Amino acid sequence: MIIEDMKIGDGYEVKPLGAVVCHYHGTLKEDGKEFDSSFARGEPSSFPLTGVIQGWGKGVPGMKIGGIRRLTIPTALAWGDAGYGDKVPPKADVVFIIQVVDALQVEDIKVGEGEAVTGACVAVTTYSIKDAEGKEIEKADASKPYIWIPNDFQPLQFGLEGMKPGGIRKLIIPKEMNLSSPQSGSTRPQKVPLSMEFELIAARNLGNPQQQQRRPTK
Repeated sequence: MIIEDMKIGDGYEVKPLGAVVCHYHGTLKEDGKEFDSSFARGEPSSFPLTGVIQGWGKGVPGMKIGGIRRLTIPTALAWGDAGYGDKVPPKADVVFIIQVVDALQVEDIKVGEGEAVTGACVAVTTYSIKDAEGKEIEKADASKPYIWIPNDFQPLQFGLEGMKPGGIRKLIIPKEMNLSSPQSGSTRPQKVPLSMEFELIAARNLGNPQQQQRRPTK
């Protein structure tokens, strides 16, 4: 894989297993044919790096918010012998231009012990969520911790990756990731930036079907 920085960003640095908000433009290396572009759709996409092709998982970490990078990805780190529907033929090398618009910022306050979270899980936490002005808008304390199921709250699902029980973590959540499923019944404001601090009490891994998807976005 060839990694070329076209612009170095000056914001938060994306970590391995992180989650990003990106604009991207994908073409076939052989003839330059476009097969996918968030620029053409007019809005960025947000996703965890555990849920995309290996070339993204290896090539995006180290980028900073505001940065632009070109990835030339061999087929073994893209869609391989299967291809990607009618968009990417089998055994095709691909080229992506990626612009990191924002990222889920993760800070470990305390590292836990035991089995780490990988992919989808059911998690039990205490937590506090604050708006951009620092006002607490939602919480669950030790007397009544909350049980999260997959897709309850997208940023938490992304932000739990690699965490161990007993750990405490802080997330700075981009507005694009601040979405809750209708089934959750949440009344918190959506599509605005938030911060969240939480302690992982317990978690049960359910496997990671996203890794089987092997697409640039969810």
